[in-house]
Amino acid sequence: HLLNNATEATSNILNPEITISMEVKKEFLSVCISDNGKGIPEENRAKIFLPFFTTKEIGAGPGLGLSVSRKIIEDHGGTLIFDEHANQTTFKIVLPLA
Repeated sequence: HLLNNATEATSNILNPEITISMEVKKEFLSVCISDNGKGIPEENRAKIFLPFFTTKEIGAGPGLGLSVSRKIIEDHGGTLIFDEHANQTTFKIVLPLA
């Protein structure tokens, strides 16, 4: 879902860029997915993980991608966050290694 969202966010821009980076710190793996798309407006940021929240046109998606992704990651003992301080739209997944 995160990669699909990044692909959609960069589909209509010049020089689209999606970056995936990983880092191991102590007992955790962090994976960041960033894109240089239009970004997430501040007024939507508090709602992006809510089930059925979407900014897409009707019929383009039910708005479950981020909430389902977060639930799956949490079920594996991890977290999914939107990094509001990153230069690009960035989501960070943190999972325990053991």
